[in-house]
Amino acid sequence: MPTLPYFDAVLGSLTFALRKACSEELNFERLQTYIIFLSKYSTAEFAKDVSVDLAQLVLERSTVLKNILQNDTAKGRQTHQALLKAFTSVVARALETSSSELAWDDVQESLYVRWSKNTTHAGKATTMGIYIIHATMVLLTFGPPHEGSKFFDQLLDTWCPGEGNVKAFLPNTGEEVVLIPDWLRLKMICSNVQRLEDIAFSNIEPAELIAFAQSFGIPVRSTRY
Repeated sequence: MPTLPYFDAVLGSLTFALRKACSEELNFERLQTYIIFLSKYSTAEFAKDVSVDLAQLVLERSTVLKNILQNDTAKGRQTHQALLKAFTSVVARALETSSSELAWDDVQESLYVRWSKNTTHAGKATTMGIYIIHATMVLLTFGPPHEGSKFFDQLLDTWCPGEGNVKAFLPNTGEEVVLIPDWLRLKMICSNVQRLEDIAFSNIEPAELIAFAQSFGIPVRSTRY
C-alpha cells in the first residue's frame, strides 16, 4: 500500500479519519480493518494521538471490543495483535522521550510511572496517559492473541512484572496513587492470565479483599487466595 501514488500525501488525513471512525463504527469487520491499518501504517508523528483513540475504544466500547477480539478467527487475532503492537510502541517511545515532548497532560490525565529493580524497565520512569495504561492492561486480560506473541509478553512484563513492582504518582505533586482501580482489578481476577490474577491480589489487605469480594464477587477458582 505505501507504494500507491500519493499514499504519503494522504496518510495524515486518512489516519485522522480512521481514528475518529474507531469511536463510531458499528461494523466489526470494518473496525478491525481500521485498527490493523492504524497499527501498521501510523507514523511516529501520529502515534500518540492514535494510541489515545485506540485506548478510548478499548475502555469505552467494551461490547464492541469483545466482538472484534475473537481469537478463534484470523482477523480477530490480527486485530488483537495490532492493538498490542500500538501500545507497545507508545510505551517504548514514552520511555525514550522526555515527558514534556509527549505532553500527555494536554490530552488527558497522566501518571508518573516508575519501575523498581528486577523489572524489564528497572530504574526507568516516565509520564504516561492513564487511559493508555489502563487500556493496555484491559487488553492483557484477553490473553495472548496467539502463542509466543512478543507484544503481549512485552506489555505483560511492563505492567505486571514477575518480580519487582510498578508504582504510579501524580506528576504535579508526587503523591503515590493506585495504579490498578477496583474495576480493573476485577477484570484481572476474571482473566485466564495467571500473572494478572496474582498482581490483582497482591498488596491487598484481608479486610480489603473481603470488601472487594462482597462488592464485586470473585471467581470460584480464585478462592485459593
